[in-house]
Amino acid sequence: MVRVSIPMHECVVCVLTLMRAGTSEAFVHAASSSAELKFYNWLLVAFSAAYMAASWYMIQLWHTSGLVLANCFNMALRITFNLVFISRFFAKAMQRDPAKAKSVGLSWQLRAIVPPWPVLCALVLSFALTYASERNLCTEQSPLLHRAAHVAVGVACLGLVVATVYRKDRQLLDDIRQLFRTRKTADKSN
Repeated sequence: MVRVSIPMHECVVCVLTLMRAGTSEAFVHAASSSAELKFYNWLLVAFSAAYMAASWYMIQLWHTSGLVLANCFNMALRITFNLVFISRFFAKAMQRDPAKAKSVGLSWQLRAIVPPWPVLCALVLSFALTYASERNLCTEQSPLLHRAAHVAVGVACLGLVVATVYRKDRQLLDDIRQLFRTRKTADKSN
């Protein structure tokens, strides 16, 4: 039996790019005309060719990790196209009827999906700390105390991220509160 080992950080990056690609592709498919979908399908063929070329090259360099990174490259291409489509979609909607678009909250900017810099820094720092903690404290021979220390590092990092979001990204918290209020109202009406 062959054992394949892919580093955890590569798996996290892969899952995050798959997640963003999936949500953005769902929007593109829902908002596209049939002509736009035909164009998008041809573009997917081109992205697949780029993926195969990247896979061949990256596997030569980094073996199984190269395959994961090639997949991330493919997802990045798809996400880029989807973000361009979404930007154009909302720009057209704003041009057609600006008053109606604003009244229903139909304004979108790419900056809106990126967290503030302090939150990004907290996330990157948390990743680095938990990764270092895992590498140094969670070996196969580690005693239970070392593993408990790794969990404590993770909890501290979670606290750091939550505190940073609370202080620097109130809009996210307001959106989450609004989502729960809407959900409770919908549950009561059913």
